[in-house]
Amino acid sequence: MGTAIHSIPDYQEKIRQLFQRHLSIDSKKELALHLYTTSHFEQTSLNRFLRLITIVEILSIRQKVADEVMAVISEFKTAVAASTLNEDGKEKLVDRLNELETESISSTCRALVSKAWRG
Repeated sequence: MGTAIHSIPDYQEKIRQLFQRHLSIDSKKELALHLYTTSHFEQTSLNRFLRLITIVEILSIRQKVADEVMAVISEFKTAVAASTLNEDGKEKLVDRLNELETESISSTCRALVSKAWRG
């Protein structure tokens, strides 16, 4: 029979108190927790790194860009509508402009990591 390396006094009571809080976890956080837990079983450092980066992407929240940027994007959309592009070209370009209305995934990931790093 083995022995515990580190004893936690009253751990049962602490766990009971935790469950009594009725904490709720949204689906994104639940997925991130699952991926983090399974990341410890990855065979290579590269696979673990990729899984951890995926977790950062899941937890990052894309925000709308500043109002000034939105105004410029709106001007671009007006210019596209007035252009001589065919309808398919206009639709594709407007779809790309719509993507510019929110921060990029890479910038939101950097912000999340930076915030976590600073504590």
